[in-house]
Amino acid sequence: VFPGLGEGEYDVTATQTVGDQTSTETVTVTVDGVDAVSITAPLDGGVLYVADGGTTDLVVAGAGDAGAEVVVSVTGQPDQTVTVETDGTWAATFPGLGAGEYTVVASQTVGTVVSTTEVAVTVEVAAPVAITAPLDDAVFSVPVDGTTDLVVSGTGAAGASIVASISGQPDQTTTVSPGGTWTVSFPG
Repeated sequence: VFPGLGEGEYDVTATQTVGDQTSTETVTVTVDGVDAVSITAPLDGGVLYVADGGTTDLVVAGAGDAGAEVVVSVTGQPDQTVTVETDGTWAATFPGLGAGEYTVVASQTVGTVVSTTEVAVTVEVAAPVAITAPLDDAVFSVPVDGTTDLVVSGTGAAGASIVASISGQPDQTTTVSPGGTWTVSFPG
């Protein structure tokens, strides 16, 4: 036993002496560090949105030791075993997850080195889009042949894309804020 060898390549030599005869054998060994498994997506505490009654595919991605097998588990789903690519990344897709809370676990064993990590993810029903301003049937007064800017605000699912339209005007696109609100402006 040679304790404390760091990563690197080593020549190991054994010499035997029997009487006046000596023989030698040399082998080369490599001490290679093991990259621990990690989950890079989804983030811990992440939220995915689905339509009411809908499902989504959960793509789990991570990093690990190149060539190693990673067992990926998601609550209520069959485990998947993936191989870490030469660039140190891996991915597994779990189809058809409905609304609920899920724990994602990734485990990797390389020789006697075991590493495990987990994250929590929630699948929520997306809030429907709503226009909160202007109110339905609102009237805007302008001078004859005048124009006005029209600001349209609303609510929706955080991170969702919104396309607001007014006949004869270019569409306005925005993203729902983390707080669930959005605003666009149509220039007059």
